[in-house]
Amino acid sequence: MAAATHREEAARVLSAGTCLEGVVTYTICSEAEQDRNLKGGQGQVYKAYCSTAGTDERDHFAVKSPVDPKRLGGLAREAQVYFNIDPRKAPHLAFLSDVVRHEGVPLLVMEWADRGSLSDYLPKQQQVLDRCPPDRLPQMQKALTKQALAYAIQIARGLVSLHGTLGMVHQDLKPGGVFA
Repeated sequence: MAAATHREEAARVLSAGTCLEGVVTYTICSEAEQDRNLKGGQGQVYKAYCSTAGTDERDHFAVKSPVDPKRLGGLAREAQVYFNIDPRKAPHLAFLSDVVRHEGVPLLVMEWADRGSLSDYLPKQQQVLDRCPPDRLPQMQKALTKQALAYAIQIARGLVSLHGTLGMVHQDLKPGGVFA
């Protein structure tokens, strides 16, 4: 029972409007902007923003909070991997912007992918095919196949960067974890 209570406390830490102090101040976005499906083996991902000084512009970030406080070692290893990545040599991997501590819990702050995940993209492409006039279907299938291959190549390049350059194994590759 205590473990469940501790997990609930960790989940409450990142409610809408929560400010996280790091290199800059990050603010957790509203509940309506959150996608609770952004959860991996190591943590729940929340959408956050920081405001550009003197403007109404907001830069968005992904803030990863540990799912289980007992598994902080996995989050620490992930942070260590990201810190060893040169974004110029591994452009297909997410960039770690900051690591913040909030109420004693370390959080990873990474770039936000505005276009969503591959699991968001795939159903949309099926809808495109479903609405396509029969005479244009072969062209559309060819275009979508070409796009799918381009994404597959980018995923493979990301894995080469991770596995080949850093000697790491991803362990949780899935469409919901591949972002554009």
